Amino acid sequence: MMRHLLKMAFLSVIAALSVFASLGGSLAQAQPAPPTAHVNGVIAAIDKAASPPTVTIHPKEGADVTVKIVEKTMITKAGLGDLAVNDRVTATYDAATLEAARLVVAGPVVKRLNFSGTVKSLGSDSFVLATKSQGDVTIKVDARTQFVLYGDKDDKNGKLSDLKVGNQVAATVADTKDGNLALRVRLLPIHISGQVKSVDLAGKSFVLTTRNTGDITIKVNSKTRFQLYTGNDARLDDLKVGSRVTASVVETSEGNVALQVKLLPIPVSGQIKGLDQSSKSFVLTTKDKGDVTIKVDSKTQFHLYRGEDAKFQDLEVGNRVTAWVVETTDGNLAVRVRLLPIAISGQIKSTDQSAKSFVLTTKDKTDVTINTDAKTQFLLHSGQPGKFEDLKVGNRVTAAAVETSDGILALRVRLLPTPVSGQIKSIDLAAKSFVVTTKDKTDVAIKTDTNTKFLFYNSQTAKFEDLKVGNRVTTAIVETADGNLAVRVRVLPIAVSGQVKSLDRTAKSFVLTTQDRGDVTIKVNDQTRFQIPGEKNAKFQDIEVGNGVTATVVATTDGDLALVVRLPVAPVSGQIKSIDKNEKSFVLTTQDKGDVTINVDSKTSFQISGEKNAKLKDLKVGDSVVARTVQTSSGPLALLVRLISVQ
Repeated sequence: MMRHLLKMAFLSVIAALSVFASLGGSLAQAQPAPPTAHVNGVIAAIDKAASPPTVTIHPKEGADVTVKIVEKTMITKAGLGDLAVNDRVTATYDAATLEAARLVVAGPVVKRLNFSGTVKSLGSDSFVLATKSQGDVTIKVDARTQFVLYGDKDDKNGKLSDLKVGNQVAATVADTKDGNLALRVRLLPIHISGQVKSVDLAGKSFVLTTRNTGDITIKVNSKTRFQLYTGNDARLDDLKVGSRVTASVVETSEGNVALQVKLLPIPVSGQIKGLDQSSKSFVLTTKDKGDVTIKVDSKTQFHLYRGEDAKFQDLEVGNRVTAWVVETTDGNLAVRVRLLPIAISGQIKSTDQSAKSFVLTTKDKTDVTINTDAKTQFLLHSGQPGKFEDLKVGNRVTAAAVETSDGILALRVRLLPTPVSGQIKSIDLAAKSFVVTTKDKTDVAIKTDTNTKFLFYNSQTAKFEDLKVGNRVTTAIVETADGNLAVRVRVLPIAVSGQVKSLDRTAKSFVLTTQDRGDVTIKVNDQTRFQIPGEKNAKFQDIEVGNGVTATVVATTDGDLALVVRLPVAPVSGQIKSIDKNEKSFVLTTQDKGDVTINVDSKTSFQISGEKNAKLKDLKVGDSVVARTVQTSSGPLALLVRLISVQ
């Protein structure tokens, strides 16, 4: 038995040695696997002349890698000759020898750009987009371009022919060497608001009357979404003639197609004529629609004149309100109702300090009692906050008020300046005040302060020192404890008549001798208009010494400036006493001026019955005539002489 066990152990050892010897031989014959590396990037350079050719790859991170292209290299493009710089590539290569085993090549990195604008023109395979920032951009399309017409993500079956000039579009393009290639073109909706003029259920369309573009026909389809003012879904048959809607539409070759149509409430303003608490409705008397019955429900919002929340019970007959209503099968339903204030203007007749109320005499001489409360806003003429105590008898005010059960309540009271116009009678430079004589010959003393605005006729800023006695002014004044204070003083043009005494062509000025002001120097400029009978384009050079003129002038910092200079025409009538043998003048015996010598020149016209080209020689002593004359240095010059009767 013992011998048998020893034999078995020996055989086991021999077997183990045999296996070890066998493994040792196998391990001795195995070769180490070559090191393999990978790199992702873009081709930076290709050297076909090298032996072997090389490709340099620029990865996102790290240094460039140059691999060798050998016979066993597999390239997913047609071959080495088809590779290009900027191609994206993934290379598998021997880290030791840098020989490439495989190059997986894709197209170059494409830069994407986004444009939006208006389609300016269309071609067979491109269109021009007018953009705000980049100007006109030409965009090409191909079979891969997606056209989204109706804003639906799944709707990508459009084509270039669906676009039309004037469409608003957004385009995502690839910046290629051949130009901008459209990857995706999306038709942008435009928003149109207006009033429904007509509805065509069979034709699935409606006509919208808009404020700017008139009537527009809008089509709908299965993708058009209708919404009520509440946000609930609606249908085309919910639209009624007169409904106000806003529609998002796209312009296609088939016309304007609506993506979304939303019904809007219509504002209706007027005065409440009647209230029905049981049926929750009221009748509104409007200017343009007559009496309108309006219902309310639990969702109707009510706001008081100050914006506070209210309820139906707060409405009273006589209230002025604006109701935003929608048409329903049960009639007009109010979405929102707001009480409106009314404007009342006039002059304060009396004030009641204890009751905080005042009586206002309106333009039509009606006295209105107006209450105020702690929330009433008071504004001074300057816009600064005031208080009830600032109100004085005689003040002009405007009040925004509402009718309440206690009478008329003012929400806001603003003091208004009183306009006073007239001619400056006197000026007190030290007191910064002046006296104005009004049209009804009343003298009004007016003070000014640092806040008073002074303006010339053209709104050019002036100052107190620019005022002169005789100036015509219009002032806006407020009554204060110290008297009338001017908020604003505007100098107005005045008319000055007289005879031209001298002219200064260089300084563009002339001296006018007047009856009431003596000699007055008047300047002219490029804006001065000259009105001379018979002269279409009269100018300063046409004015002569001796002319009788009327000048409309304004005071400026540089003196009196003429806005208009006019040669007035004076009619002179009488009987011809004598005619100059040289036919340069004639003497007319008048009733009020005695004998007057009237000059004529080549421009003088003669009107004698039966004579087409009449001259002075066609008149005779004793004839009665009327002459239209202008004053010159040589005396009256006739523009026209008309024969009245013959001797």
